[in-house]
Amino acid sequence: MASPPPPFSGYTREDLPEHPSVGVAMLHVVAAEMEALDLTEWFETRDLAEYATLAKRDRRVEWLASRVVLKRILMEDGLLESPLHAHIRKNAKGAPHVVVYNPDTGHYARLHCSLSHKGHLALAAYSRNPRMRVGIDIERRSWRLARLRREFVHEFDLMTVEKSDSTGSLTALWAFKEAATKLLGVGMAYGFAKIQCRENPAGGVCELRDAGGNHYSGRYVWFGKYAIALVTDPPAPTPPTAPQTKRRKHTWWQRIMRARKLRKIRKMKNEK
Repeated sequence: MASPPPPFSGYTREDLPEHPSVGVAMLHVVAAEMEALDLTEWFETRDLAEYATLAKRDRRVEWLASRVVLKRILMEDGLLESPLHAHIRKNAKGAPHVVVYNPDTGHYARLHCSLSHKGHLALAAYSRNPRMRVGIDIERRSWRLARLRREFVHEFDLMTVEKSDSTGSLTALWAFKEAATKLLGVGMAYGFAKIQCRENPAGGVCELRDAGGNHYSGRYVWFGKYAIALVTDPPAPTPPTAPQTKRRKHTWWQRIMRARKLRKIRKMKNEK
């Protein structure tokens, strides 16, 4: 594998939500640094065509930053040899996934991923488990969320740690619910109020449930004034193992010899 390119100045994988099956990283975006990239070393023709359709400078920088972060994680984790071997695609509803090419085998792997950005911060996450979807979101603390409370808060929502901080609770809830809609691939039109979120008393971990009763796992951290939420499918239940037959201590011929010996002993006892 080729070694990853030098890290960007604001790139980090520390102090972010952790999950054993998910890779997460964040970048403090410097517009000049993004615009100085040689795009032909990072993106193929189809990606560059999509980039060319973006009219606003801020949107172009966000587009570059989130994708560069994702490709860098994949390279650090040994799943990618070159940035050109990862292609981020979207389904009909706009939910992204990343297709990774392995030049040694000639095979492609499709992995669930999620991208987010807010202000000068860009986030990316991918799932190492092909059966585990992932959604990530970052939200800045805002008192304005109180005005939208009726539109996104479920009657059974519960944030225990931020109970005394209503703004913090609403910010974390919003981040969780937007991350969940990204996982589902349905977008904000799904309706955040249909998603229930209850935090573990220990804090930092939440259980989410959608309108269909499906459960999801969530965890979050605070990065300054930003709540960063990660939502995944729950781990698949471990299939029950078949009961193991007791292993015999003796070979077949040893059992035959032992049986003959026991019969001989019984015969001698009967003759007495």
